[in-house]
Amino acid sequence: VEPDTYTFGSTLVSAFQVGRYYDGGSTDVGWATYSGGSWHHGLLPGLTTNAPNPGSYDRATDPSVTYDRAHQIWMIATLAMSSTNGVAILVSQSADGLNWTQPVVAGTGPSLDKGWIACDDGTQSPYYGHCYLEWDDVS
Repeated sequence: VEPDTYTFGSTLVSAFQVGRYYDGGSTDVGWATYSGGSWHHGLLPGLTTNAPNPGSYDRATDPSVTYDRAHQIWMIATLAMSSTNGVAILVSQSADGLNWTQPVVAGTGPSLDKGWIACDDGTQSPYYGHCYLEWDDVS
């Protein structure tokens, strides 16, 4: 549910909800990477209490994937929610699309929704290598 996919070169990275709750969100965010003729997949670490290396959030949703060409980093932004930690936008990074870092908190608020991440990969752009993260604050 709510997948996003980004391709750079011969690598494709996709992120999506895993273990959907009936009233919204999921138990974790999965990823799948196709590169070199084969698929690899897993769960983002440190995101939810159900993740590998469990995080502190109960649910995750709205993943968004991008690649920062200038710094050669894949990123997945995710909306995370819990009754104790509230709502946050988290960003996980990977140099290869296979091994993902623990997420960092990019923003918090009582009523955030649908984050999106994108990078300026135009080598002639004055903003080459700048990445942008946005989200809705519906409070």
